[in-house]
Amino acid sequence: MSKTRYKVRNWPEYTRALKNRFRLTVLVSEDIFSGWYAQREEKPGRPRRYSDTAVEFVLTLRTLFNLPLRGCEGFAGDVLGIMGRCFIS
Repeated sequence: MSKTRYKVRNWPEYTRALKNRFRLTVLVSEDIFSGWYAQREEKPGRPRRYSDTAVEFVLTLRTLFNLPLRGCEGFAGDVLGIMGRCFIS
């Protein structure tokens, strides 16, 4: 049995479909941005930089896209940068 071959007849639509296949849409609640940094604590030791909500957000991205931890940090920084939020340095 041979493979069925298809002939592309509408190139603009085909190109648009290929581009849309790799689009990324991230819906993020404003609560994540408002509580991105951790509150200052008067405990001994190094203060926390990011809130638990921010850490959970980044780890969720890590799980969804099966990324290593440092790769996830860069990915999250790019996603937030595209959104106009620059929280990760």
